[in-house]
Amino acid sequence: MSDDSKQYVGKDIDVIFHPGRCVHSAKCVSGLPGVFNIKKKPWVHVDGETADKIASQINNCPSGALEYVWKSNLLNGGKQMFEIKEGTNCFYVGKEDHKEAEIHYVKNGNHIIIVDHTIVSDSLSGQGVGQALVKRLVEFARAKGIKIMPLCPFAKSQFNRHEDYADVLL
Repeated sequence: MSDDSKQYVGKDIDVIFHPGRCVHSAKCVSGLPGVFNIKKKPWVHVDGETADKIASQINNCPSGALEYVWKSNLLNGGKQMFEIKEGTNCFYVGKEDHKEAEIHYVKNGNHIIIVDHTIVSDSLSGQGVGQALVKRLVEFARAKGIKIMPLCPFAKSQFNRHEDYADVLL
């Protein structure tokens, strides 16, 4: 985060604002006035809407002045956190060239993604990382208005356990 950037912390998502990039299109303000309100201080109220809607609105920012970071699940009784990053057709934990965990999908048209595998390294096994990756993919699908076909056995088991994922299940 650069020196002039400001981070607004929320329960499920953080919003980062880079004022030097802003072209003042007001898409954020008109799209989610409960979150983005220049008449209030702070002007970003991160918990004013669901994280999915905030992420979707930020994806419409034409200048890239707004960014978001999803909150990760807590590990080891809340002592350690892991960051879920978005890659090309995947979400992962670790570095792009050394993924410690990954959920990968293939696009099938504009409105369907097929989950083909989920991998978690032995060092992260049993800590809920795989479940967090599936949850993050579900949040992504909701924000984009797409459906998920879980061919991966692990992802399929998560969809079977979580009735609240049914809205994005194909």
